[in-house]
Amino acid sequence: MNRFLSALLCALVLMGTSLGNAADKKEPAIKALLITGGCCHDYERQKLIITKGISARLWLAFLL
Repeated sequence: MNRFLSALLCALVLMGTSLGNAADKKEPAIKALLITGGCCHDYERQKLIITKGISARLWLAFLL
């Protein structure tokens, strides 16, 4: 699982750096789907933390 998250983070970083100057566009360059659920975590809070943290670093639009 740790290896998967590392690979996902690297892919997101590489996509973010290869987009060039996406801030000039009105729509986000990447659309992301965040799927949460389960029994053992505070998913309501996690979805806010994850989406705000990633959106602050990459030009993304999340679909929750």
